[in-house]
Amino acid sequence: MNDIPEPRVQNYFVSGAEVFLLVKGTENASKGKVVLKNEQGEAIGELPRIKGEIRDYIARFSKDGSYKGGLKLDLPVEPIQLAAFPEGGFLIAGIDKNNKVPKVVLLDDSGQLQKFIDLPKDISNKPAYSEDYALAGKSQPVDVVSLFAQFIGVKDGILFARGFGASPIYKIGPGGEVESLKLKLPKGMAMTGMLPSDGSWLIELGNADPGKPFYELQSSLYEADPDSGALLRRFSVKNSAKEGIACFHDGKFLGVGHVEGKLILLRGEVLPAQ
Repeated sequence: MNDIPEPRVQNYFVSGAEVFLLVKGTENASKGKVVLKNEQGEAIGELPRIKGEIRDYIARFSKDGSYKGGLKLDLPVEPIQLAAFPEGGFLIAGIDKNNKVPKVVLLDDSGQLQKFIDLPKDISNKPAYSEDYALAGKSQPVDVVSLFAQFIGVKDGILFARGFGASPIYKIGPGGEVESLKLKLPKGMAMTGMLPSDGSWLIELGNADPGKPFYELQSSLYEADPDSGALLRRFSVKNSAKEGIACFHDGKFLGVGHVEGKLILLRGEVLPAQ
């Protein structure tokens, strides 16, 4: 990424034959240091620090790893998540720099803002610091809630969902058109995330326990009907393997695991319950 100064990767998205990275760069960078002090004010160490103007970029790569260049962004939102359409153009989810409300925006293939996406019944339509900013039923700061949004590519658009929240799942088209679907969840359960798939909608659901923090919810994987929002079946996955699952493709779960300090490919077949 030689055209992005001091690059730091924030997020990524895979679309078609390309990989896109959401990157922060530092223009006019100068190296300095931060002095660490103890409670008595005595210096106990130093950390390197880079000073300069922070800018946002989209970096493009081919799947073979070759770099295709970066796009400098100048947006009214602070980017957190990124998605790319195979036809060209991008979606960015983040926080409005003026009113601190979570927003989703549509960009053209050069990274220029096209429009804000209107998401019915989403927290992007709520005032800043609204009580509706919650995770698993508990109020949280807007920046924390925004971290748990997620984009997933599907064959006819891009899905957008907010984990641990009550918003619908939205399917956004390349022109910014929006369809919404409310999942039919059992009482006391909240969606914690989605898993990329080449067909089905795979949803992670957790029991909303008022006595535990949202990040301690024990989640299970379900297949949801993309037309009705009904849950079709539950997948039982051993805890040792669940954290490594990355996607569902051609009828198999795929992922990466760690064994004796080495990365290994995980491949799981779908079998009937016994």
